[in-house]
Amino acid sequence: MTAWPTPPSPPANRLNSQAARLAQALEQRRGVVERGQALASRVHRLQGFLDLVGTGVATFDIAFPVRFLEMPAMTSGFSLADGEVVDVFSMPSVSIGVASWKLLRPIATVTYWVGATLAITVTGRNAQKLTAHWQAEGKCLRGPTTDSTGSVDGEL
Repeated sequence: MTAWPTPPSPPANRLNSQAARLAQALEQRRGVVERGQALASRVHRLQGFLDLVGTGVATFDIAFPVRFLEMPAMTSGFSLADGEVVDVFSMPSVSIGVASWKLLRPIATVTYWVGATLAITVTGRNAQKLTAHWQAEGKCLRGPTTDSTGSVDGEL
């Protein structure tokens, strides 16, 4: 009795070669994207100032003149106005944090940080005058149109 011939199988070398070429093409594409982002991005620091009178709580919206590729690190501080005195029983303090981020998602896999809503708390004397400042620092996509978002007068 004669045995039936086994059907020919696809050449393993050809399939492995195609898979290797596909993996190599995907890796090259990922490298192109990463190099493009590295060339188009840089670490940048933005800053803004708020002239405040008195104590209280408030929110303040800011729009960044750049698109951050990652959540920027936020820092803040304050300085008392000229002529203001420090009362040891009512020490001044300013707390600034991010209440929410303004995000831009042009496609599902890309997120840009384009602004924030700041939550601000000021303690101290009721009529004290001070300047609060904030800084946002991180990797951004392009250079800013200005070096800061400017100074804004406000009362709490």
